Amino acid sequence: MNALAGSANFKTIDVEDILLEQHKVGVLSRFNYGNNDLGKNGMLALAGKVDVLESGSLGSLLAFSKSSISQNYRRGNGTMATDSAYMQGLKNHPESYMGKIAFKPNQDSEFKLSGRQYKNSLVGRNIDSVTYSLESSYQPQSDWIDLKFLTAVTETKQDFHDDAKLWTLEDASTKNKMWMFDLNNTSRFESGKLSALLTYGINLMRNKYSRDLPESKNNDGAISNAAFGPAGKQNIDSLYLDTEWKYGIVTLNSSLHYSRYQLKGYKPECDSDDMDYCFPSFGFDVNKKHYKLNPSATLAFQVADWFQPFVSYKQTSRSPNVQEMFNTSRNGLSVNPFLKPESAKTYEIGFNIHQDNVLLNNDILGLKAVYFNSRIKDYLYNLSLYGCGPTVCRNSSDATNAIQFQIYVNHPEKVKNRGWEVELAYDSDAFFVNGSYTRTESTAPTSKGATILYGFGTEAYTQLPKDYATLELGAKLLDKKLTLSSIFKYTGKAKRVGIDLDEDGNIIHEQLPNIPVIIDLYANYKVNKHLTLKAGVQNVMNRNYLDALNAYNSSTAEEYDYDTDTYRFTNSARGRTYTLGAEVRF
Repeated sequence: MNALAGSANFKTIDVEDILLEQHKVGVLSRFNYGNNDLGKNGMLALAGKVDVLESGSLGSLLAFSKSSISQNYRRGNGTMATDSAYMQGLKNHPESYMGKIAFKPNQDSEFKLSGRQYKNSLVGRNIDSVTYSLESSYQPQSDWIDLKFLTAVTETKQDFHDDAKLWTLEDASTKNKMWMFDLNNTSRFESGKLSALLTYGINLMRNKYSRDLPESKNNDGAISNAAFGPAGKQNIDSLYLDTEWKYGIVTLNSSLHYSRYQLKGYKPECDSDDMDYCFPSFGFDVNKKHYKLNPSATLAFQVADWFQPFVSYKQTSRSPNVQEMFNTSRNGLSVNPFLKPESAKTYEIGFNIHQDNVLLNNDILGLKAVYFNSRIKDYLYNLSLYGCGPTVCRNSSDATNAIQFQIYVNHPEKVKNRGWEVELAYDSDAFFVNGSYTRTESTAPTSKGATILYGFGTEAYTQLPKDYATLELGAKLLDKKLTLSSIFKYTGKAKRVGIDLDEDGNIIHEQLPNIPVIIDLYANYKVNKHLTLKAGVQNVMNRNYLDALNAYNSSTAEEYDYDTDTYRFTNSARGRTYTLGAEVRF
């Protein structure tokens, strides 16, 4: 919900993931190490489970993980990453803790209580995030009742210490408190050839963002014009209905989501120098509400046991968040209380293939191909504007004074996204093949906050390459105990934000150098049910290349060569790297 595409599944490890079959107590440990400053990471989890009451159980687990990560790696051309100044300070040691208790009084119901903590220190900030959650389910011997409940509270703090210099701020900190609640039920019924599955529920989410900038260490100008940690509240309430209808060879999946969005915060009074460009110029409390009804439907036909074509249509929406509406790059001038939610209409057409015993006995072939076309209305992005006489303009060369600010706006034209993708999966007792290919086009504008020389560094710019593909080839040996695989990664033409703007103030993009095919090798050997060994080689050919989705491709002006008027391509990815790992279970 509150997204134009995709969804996330935040499932964490459970007691059953640790215990071996028929065991009441278990240990799961994983350790991985990589040279070339890839670092090491490890995880240790302990779990136990006992029978209680007549048909119930009580289980619990404790887990801990820690990593050591750095970016001072050797590139494919032999240079070190930290030869570039902007790669300094990226060494960090994240660690996580988790505890969980699962109680099943009987076979129909279950309750889970869990707590998680994440801690890290990175580029001048200490991060501490704590989450507590309670989930339960109730599924009696009834097709009409399959009840699920989840509530969670998260508090994330970031404290910026002396190594961090944020717009000359000292001792800055931010806090985000989130609460969510979800309650849904699934009902099933059949009538003749018709079968149906209905899931209906309610979802509530509350987000509160706050910041602390001590006045004793920061002057008023630095505080009011700091593009740092905007404060505000975001509330999202949703009712949803998801259905699946099957009749003969026809399957119809449909959904209806009704959402209420609310944003609350404060728009400061504009500075006296900004009055000519600021509307409204006075300070006031913002309380924006939006309502959206989003339907979707997918119609599929099982025309053969192995072939299923489908078509789909869906409407989605995303409300502006606190950081977008209450942007603080220039006090009240950069706040836009008139932002509207983004909304998208997406069409898809494609097919699925699933076939057994294609080449060998007991093998499986899966293939999916889909074309998608999306139209986004009121697309949200960031502009840099300048004082140009009685009005504002987008090109700094036309500025008539020193006023510059960034503000989020809705794009006046519809953004078009389209493309197609293919996924392949083949598995047999002897070998396997997995592959995917995606090709996309988009007319989405680039936020000015991502630019190299003109942005405030408030955004990381990445853009999907024109096309990209992955192919994995693998073999199973020694009665499937040994698995060998190779992964080939292809990346098509990709861009980064350039230095210059065109005459209308639009961002000019630069093509990245051609990215070669990157090859990785992996091996897994299952010694027994207690021990699995792993090894790998990343970037086997030690190619020197830029990762198309690395935000540092467009992040700094330090690498601009004023003598040649070029911006150097220095953000090369990690060179050849060897990895070792093991998983132990008892």
